Amino acid sequence: MTTAKPLANLSGLEFRVAARNEIQSFLLKLFREMQKTSSRVSVEHMNLQLALGAAFSLWRAVFLMPLPDVEHDPETKGLNAQRFLETVVETNAISFTDDRKHREWIAGYYLNNARYRLAELGGASVERVRMTPQALWCEYFYSLTEGLDQGFPNSCLRASGPVDSGSGVA
Repeated sequence: MTTAKPLANLSGLEFRVAARNEIQSFLLKLFREMQKTSSRVSVEHMNLQLALGAAFSLWRAVFLMPLPDVEHDPETKGLNAQRFLETVVETNAISFTDDRKHREWIAGYYLNNARYRLAELGGASVERVRMTPQALWCEYFYSLTEGLDQGFPNSCLRASGPVDSGSGVA
C-alpha cells in the first residue's frame, strides 16, 4: 500500500483525500484478514478488532483534523469539548455533523483512541508527543499497516495467554 507521494509530504485537502484513500484500502485489507480467521475469539481476531478500532478512528479523524496552517487555540478546543458534552447530555446522540462542529476537540479524541489501541497492539507509544495532528495521523497509520503486515507480534494480547471468550476488545 504505497502512495505516489508519502502522505507526510502532502497538505490540506490533498492530504485528506490521499489519507482517506489509504485508510479505506487498509480497512479492506483488514476485512479480508478478519474473514480468514477461523475463530472469532482467537488472539489473532482480537488483535484485528483492536486494529479495526484504530483504523476506524483514523478514518474518522482524517476530515476532522484542523488544516496544518490553522492555529490551534486551546481556548477554542476547551469550548468545543464543553459544547460537545452539552450536545451529548441534551440529545443523547452524536452525528458526523456534530463531530465537524466540534472538530477542535473530537479530532484529538479519535487520534488518541487510535494511539491507545496501537499501544495495546505494541505498535505505538502512549507518551504524549508534540506533533501536528497530520504528523500523528501518519505515524499511527504507518504503525498500523506495519503491525498488520507482521501479525502484531508485540501485542499485549499475545503475552497474556488464552483469550477469555466473554471479553470484548472493541
